[in-house]
Amino acid sequence: MLTPEGYYQKLRQLPPLMLKICGSNEIIDAAISLESRHHLTPEQSRAMTEMQISLIGQEYGPADVASHVTSDLKLSGQAAKDFTIDFLGSLVLPIQWFVGNVEQIIHQLGGDPAPYIDRAKKEFPEAFGLPPKPQPIDEGDEIGQVAEDSDSLLNDFEDRLTSFAGKAEVLLRLTGLSAKLEAARDTGKVKALDCEQHLMTLDSISSAINTHDLNPFEIAALKRKLKRVVESVTDAIG
Repeated sequence: MLTPEGYYQKLRQLPPLMLKICGSNEIIDAAISLESRHHLTPEQSRAMTEMQISLIGQEYGPADVASHVTSDLKLSGQAAKDFTIDFLGSLVLPIQWFVGNVEQIIHQLGGDPAPYIDRAKKEFPEAFGLPPKPQPIDEGDEIGQVAEDSDSLLNDFEDRLTSFAGKAEVLLRLTGLSAKLEAARDTGKVKALDCEQHLMTLDSISSAINTHDLNPFEIAALKRKLKRVVESVTDAIG
C-alpha cells in the first residue's frame, strides 16, 4: 500500500485529465452512492478508498480488483461480483485509458458496461476522445465551482486528516481545486499573479498534510489558509 508521501508524489505526476476526473464531484458522488447501494461498513468504505488509491497509483490494475474485493472488503459470492462490476463501471471506467481496460472485465464478470459507458461519456467526454461541447460560460461559473469544491473540502476537514484514506481524499481534492484555479486563470477570471500565489498556498497545504503529523491547532491554521484562498478568489471576481 502506498504511503501518504508516495501517494502525494503519484498525484503530482498524474496527467491533467486524470486529476480532473479523479478530483471531480461526479467521481466523489459516485463513490458515496456505491457505498450506499452496497451497504458498506465504515471499514469496507475505507478499503474501497484504498482500492481507488492503489489503482490511481498503479499498484495494480483493474484485473486485480475482484481479488481485492474478496480479500480487502471481505465480500464473497454474488455480492462480491456485483460490487466489483459496479466499482469498475462507476469509478474506474472513466480512467480506463490510464489504468487499463475495464469494459472487457465487466463483460467477463457477467455485467453490462453500456450504462456505465453512457454515463461516463456524458460526464467525461474527453476521456473517450470526444471534444466537450462548447458551452457559454457565465461570469462566475469557474469560481462558483471553486467555491463549491472548497466547501466540500472544508466540511469534516479535521476528521478526514485522521486517516490515510481521508488524507488521500483531501490531497486529491486540493489537486483538483488547483486545476480549476488554473482554468479560471486561463479564462481571465483570476489574475495570473494572484493565481500563482493561491496555487503556492494550496501546494503548501498539501505538503503539510503529506509530510507532518498535524496537531489540532495546525489543522485549524491550514483550514483558515484554504478559506482565505476561496474568499480572495471570490472577491476578485466580485
